[in-house]
Amino acid sequence: MCNPGPTQYTGNSSQDCKRFKNSEVRNQSMHDFTCEGSCKRLFWSRESFVGVRGGARAVDIACSDNQTLRYRKVAEDILTISHVWSHGQGGRPDIAGPEDIMTIDIADPTMTAYESILAALLVCDWGVRAWTLLEAMRGRSGLYILCLHNRVISLRELLKSVHAGGRIDLVTFFLGREYLFPPMAIANTELFGEIVTSEIEQEIEDGLLIGDLEDQSPVEMWKRQVGKRIPTGSLISSAQRVQDHPGLSWAPYRPTALQATSNNSKVYPAYEGSETGQGLITEEGLRAKWLVHHLPDRATFIPPGRKDLQVSGPASSYSEIANWYLDGFRWGALLQAMPRIGPRNIPSRYRGAVGHVVVVCGSHDGASWEWKGIYEWSAEISLPSFAIEEMLIV
Repeated sequence: MCNPGPTQYTGNSSQDCKRFKNSEVRNQSMHDFTCEGSCKRLFWSRESFVGVRGGARAVDIACSDNQTLRYRKVAEDILTISHVWSHGQGGRPDIAGPEDIMTIDIADPTMTAYESILAALLVCDWGVRAWTLLEAMRGRSGLYILCLHNRVISLRELLKSVHAGGRIDLVTFFLGREYLFPPMAIANTELFGEIVTSEIEQEIEDGLLIGDLEDQSPVEMWKRQVGKRIPTGSLISSAQRVQDHPGLSWAPYRPTALQATSNNSKVYPAYEGSETGQGLITEEGLRAKWLVHHLPDRATFIPPGRKDLQVSGPASSYSEIANWYLDGFRWGALLQAMPRIGPRNIPSRYRGAVGHVVVVCGSHDGASWEWKGIYEWSAEISLPSFAIEEMLIV
C-alpha cells in the first residue's frame, strides 16, 4: 500500500499515485557490513575529476584517501555499481528496496534464498526506475546481485538455478525483462521502446528515453541505425514521430510522448513486435513489406464541397481518415504489420485494441509515403481487403 487511507490513489493516472509523488523519503543509503553507518562523508576532487580525459570516469579507490575521492579513466576491469539514491531522485521507502537484497545470506545458498532474491528484485525500486533501467541494459552482459557480507551472485546463474529446482512461476516474471540478460546479435532498439513506454516513471529527458547516450538527438540515433532491421509492429503506437527530417517520418521521437489519436482520443503504447515482419532502415527511409489497403479516390466517399455530409460504413472511416490525416496528399494508404512466421496475409493484431489498429500514410507521387498516424478501425465496420506490398516510408 502506497499510503494508508482513501487518498493513496485516485485511479486517474499513475501520476496521482503517492508511490511516485509526494511520498516522504527516508535515507536509504547502504554501508559496508563492517560499518555501523557513522562513517564520514567523502568529497569529490574537482581537479582529479576534470583531469581525466578521453573517456568516462571511475572512482580510483587506490588513490583516494579518507577525505577525497579521486578518479581514473574507465577500463574493462572496472566494476560498476548500479543503485538507487536516497535524496528523492531515487526510490521510495514504502516497498522493497535494494537494501532488502543485501540482507540475504548466500554463504550457504539455499533455493529459498535464491527465490527471495528474485522476488525482491522484481519489486524493488531498482527495477522501476528509468535510470537504473538504462544501467541494467548497458551492463546486461554480466549483472551480479550484491548480497549479505559483500557476496555476489550472477543474475543469469541465479535464474538458471531457480528454473531448474525452484518455483518456476518466479522465473516466468522475468520473461518480460529481456534487458537484464546478454544481448542478442540484433540491436534491440524496439525492446527499449516497449520497456520505457510501460515504465511508470517518465520524468527523464529525451536522450535517456530514446536509449542512446552518445547524444540527445533522436534524429542522430536513428541515422546510426541505417542498415539495421526493426520489427514493423514495434512502430505501431501513438508515439510522437520525428518531424521535418526526410526519411524519418516513421521514426518515434520519444517512446513515452504518446499522442491521442484523432478518432477516439486513445493512446497506444509501443510493443516489441518481435512476432512481426522486419523492415530495413535505409538512408531514404524505412523499406518494408506490409499488408496494404489503398484508399479509394476521395470523391467516391466525400462528394465535392460536402465534408460535413454524414456517411456510414467503410465510407465513414475513409472520410475520417482523409479529413484528419490526408489533407494535401494525392493518395492515402492503410498499413497493417505482417506476421514474421505463418500465413503472411493474416495481419498481426495490435494488443489490447477492440478494432484493427492501422497505420495511415499519405503520398504525393505514389512511390514514397509519409507516416501520418494510426487509426483504430471500428470492429463494427467490415475491414476492407489488404494485400502484401513493399512500401518506402520517408
